[in-house]
Amino acid sequence: MVRLDFCVELEYEVMQASNFEFIVHAAQTSQQHVVRERFEVWPTIQAIVETSPLSTNRHTRLCVEPGPLRVRYSAVVDIDHHFAQPAELHESPIAEMPLEALHYLRPSRYCPSDRFYQIAMDEFHGLAPGYGRVEAIADWVRNRTRFQPGTTNSLHCSMDTYVNQVGVCRDFAHLMISLCRALNIPARYATGIDYGADPALGPMDFHAYVEVYLFGRWYIFDPTGIALTTGLMRLATGRDASDVPFATIFGAARWAMPRITMIALENAAAGIALPAPTALAVSSSAPSHEGHRRLEECVPSAATV
Repeated sequence: MVRLDFCVELEYEVMQASNFEFIVHAAQTSQQHVVRERFEVWPTIQAIVETSPLSTNRHTRLCVEPGPLRVRYSAVVDIDHHFAQPAELHESPIAEMPLEALHYLRPSRYCPSDRFYQIAMDEFHGLAPGYGRVEAIADWVRNRTRFQPGTTNSLHCSMDTYVNQVGVCRDFAHLMISLCRALNIPARYATGIDYGADPALGPMDFHAYVEVYLFGRWYIFDPTGIALTTGLMRLATGRDASDVPFATIFGAARWAMPRITMIALENAAAGIALPAPTALAVSSSAPSHEGHRRLEECVPSAATV
C-alpha cells in the first residue's frame, strides 16, 4: 500500500457573479481510501459537494460574488493497488462486457475513435489481444508523440495529436483512448496527481492518464511515461477531458496556475511503502460486475381467434 499526502491550491479574480464547479476531491474506491481531507474556500462560501451516481466522481459547486477567490483542497490517501501478471489479462468479448465498460467503447468529443479504425487495424490488428497489445498502443503513442507544454489547447482532439505528433498528457491520453476504442477495447480518461515525475518537467500539475478494461478490471496506463503507475492518485474518470475538468467557470474570472504539492509517506511497520516501478499490471479499481443482466426467453403469445 502507498500513502500520498497532497494539496491543491487554486486562485481566481472573479469579475462578475459566477458559478464554479470543481473536480479536485480524491476518488473513493475499494482500492483508494481517503484517510482525511479538507476543502477550504476564501472568502467563506457554502460549498456543495455531490457524488455523481454514474461515475462516482465528486463535484464541488460554489456561487461566487466578484472579488478574489481562493480554494484549497488537501487530503491523505491510501492506495492498496491490485497487481496482476500482464500475460494473464485478456481482452473481454463484447458480449461479456458489463454496461459500465460498453460506455467507454463509443466515440467522444476529444476521442473520435470512429476515425481511427483503419489506423488501429494497420498498426495493432496483428498483435495478440490482451495487455500486451494495449501496452504496445501506449508505447506507440509515447514514441510517436513529443511532449511539449503549450502546444495544444482545449479545441484539440486526438486526431490533431495524431497529425501534429506533439502535445501534453491529455493529448497522449486522448490518442491512446481513441486507438483502444477503435479496436473494441474499453478505455477511459483519468485525471489525477502523479508522484515520482522528473522535477525537470517543471512544477507539479494535474496529470491525465488512461484506464483500460481488461479481464474484469480497469488497469492503469500512462502513455506519456513520465509517472509511476503506483504513484498516480486518481481524482476522476470520464470519457475524455470534457467530462472531468478540474475547474469549470460559468461566468467571468481570471486565474493563476494551480499550486500542487504531494509527498509519499512511508511506514514499513504498517505495510506502507513508497511508490515504485513495477513490471506488473496495476489497478486502483475494484473488479467490475456484469450487474443484473438477464436473458429472457421470448415466448410467442397465443393467437387470438
